Amino acid sequence: MKNISIIVPAYNEGVYIARCLKKLIKVCENYAAKTEIIVVDNNSTDNTGDIANSFDIKYMLSNGRSPGEVRNDGSKEAKFEILAFLDGDCVVPDNWLNKIDEAYDDPIVGAYGGEHIAPIEDNWVVTVWNPTELKEAYEKKAKLPGGNLSIRSSVFKLIGGFDENLISAEDDKLSLDVIAKGYDCVLDNHCAVVHLGYPKTLKDVYLKQVWHGFTQMKAHGAFGDKVVLVTQSWILSWLFLLNSIVFSFPNVFVLSLIGILIFPTLIAVNRLKYHKYIKLKNCLLSIIISIFYISGRSVGLIKEVKGFILKVMKFE
Repeated sequence: MKNISIIVPAYNEGVYIARCLKKLIKVCENYAAKTEIIVVDNNSTDNTGDIANSFDIKYMLSNGRSPGEVRNDGSKEAKFEILAFLDGDCVVPDNWLNKIDEAYDDPIVGAYGGEHIAPIEDNWVVTVWNPTELKEAYEKKAKLPGGNLSIRSSVFKLIGGFDENLISAEDDKLSLDVIAKGYDCVLDNHCAVVHLGYPKTLKDVYLKQVWHGFTQMKAHGAFGDKVVLVTQSWILSWLFLLNSIVFSFPNVFVLSLIGILIFPTLIAVNRLKYHKYIKLKNCLLSIIISIFYISGRSVGLIKEVKGFILKVMKFE
């Protein structure tokens, strides 16, 4: 069995970190090989540090300016052959370490992880948008979520770890780097973890996607990701709509309006495909949430483009 270093980045996770560590320690105690738990506190302003230090784990502070840098800081303290990254607001299943161990029996597997599921008792915004149960899924060339991702330490060093220049989507970039080196990057829904910290209001959904959207083209390229393409198309639909009103183009107005309605619906359909069970009511509610989601992504994308233009102008 493989020895595993578990790296838990945390920023203001005082509400969740105790639940995360209690279960994680229990799972480690029942695992046959060696483990270590490293909490990487990104200078939390709440009681995250006090709570983490009350457990028998390694605790360190990080001044990282991005999630990737915080995770990389934790990896520098890790000593085992497998690095497992788990966000501080997540709770692992009983078989989490065993599933990770089994995955690396295959030498072609460079990285392995699973999706997040919502607590079944959470509010409607969380449980409509995020599955409480997942469909069966096992993909060998997947983009893994950084909050539930493991990787061989040798492969992690080979690709240079997480991209520290990305504010978000650093996990997507790492996954693509693993695949580019000829390894499988495996997503297995039997390795899913419960995510306690999902946005719980429509406003929070919007604000989180503004943050996610700020480096989406830098991570994926202008045309390398479906969500980026849909976001761009939605922005263009609004631009065409405004132009059709100003210059009285009724046909363009109708087509633009259709686009404004269709693209959030596509986002909603993409989210619902992860749910094991789909209710008609949730289909309608998910479209409402998707409007806040794509609005946030659009604002983030506009900020990214604006920053790029200002950077170019500065060099000129």
